[in-house]
Amino acid sequence: MEQKPSSPTLFELAHCTTQMHAQQTAAQQTAAAPQTHARELLDRLNRLIKLAQAQASGMNMSFLFDAERRLFSIGYNVQECRLDGSYYDFLASEARLASYVAIARSDVPNEHWFTLGRPFSVLDGRTTLLSWNGTMFEYLMPLLLKRVFSGSLLETAYKAAVARHINYGKARGIPWGISEAAFSALDNNKVYQYQAFGVPGLGLKRGLEQDLVVAPYASMLALPIAPQKAVANLKALESIGMLGRFGFFDSIDYTRQRRPEGERGVIIYATMAHHQGMSLVAINNFLNNNLM
Repeated sequence: MEQKPSSPTLFELAHCTTQMHAQQTAAQQTAAAPQTHARELLDRLNRLIKLAQAQASGMNMSFLFDAERRLFSIGYNVQECRLDGSYYDFLASEARLASYVAIARSDVPNEHWFTLGRPFSVLDGRTTLLSWNGTMFEYLMPLLLKRVFSGSLLETAYKAAVARHINYGKARGIPWGISEAAFSALDNNKVYQYQAFGVPGLGLKRGLEQDLVVAPYASMLALPIAPQKAVANLKALESIGMLGRFGFFDSIDYTRQRRPEGERGVIIYATMAHHQGMSLVAINNFLNNNLM
């Protein structure tokens, strides 16, 4: 069976050599345009890489660390010149990626990792590490940049969280994957509102059962844990109109109080840059042996 030639990568296209003549025809100039654009984009990306590296190397994360509690504050109050009084204190949190980096850079002591809370419960017959909001984001976002270690506490938590999300969606007859996302409420400027949504029982926060918002990027994050089920779920989302020109729309809101009469759910026709970015990294990792 004849194989079709693959498309060149951005790097390959940027470094293609072309025979330039003093008198180029319009057709030759048109043919060379993709290479020129690729080189310009690659140069821009390299500048962004250097800028990001400079900012990262110049940052000391101990600024946000409470040495007495051995925890990171959620932020710094500029008006009052003090750390906020709330803390990232769960292991099952997206913030553990910051903890990991800070410890690796010696910005904070190793003991910080063991200070992070590890509350447990039994859900769907599985012993499960709990988070605050019960979102896929809290459990799976760090996997974009960190390995899954077989047999570890976190691997068990990943699998249990994905299983809980799948079962929760199945029980309600909807696609699975709940996380922080835009939802069907607009402010005075007609901008979609945004908040964290999660699965009851998996998150300790009260009131999680009051909302039902499914975000496609949550399925992307689940690719390293349950790839076949994640792809099947994305296909289900595509079948109900969730895939647009620039990728999947941010979410679909199944919350009864916010959907028009007669409609099953409300599609949020918006795209969030960070959700699209996480999706791209998750896909790249899945297709290229955890490249990141």
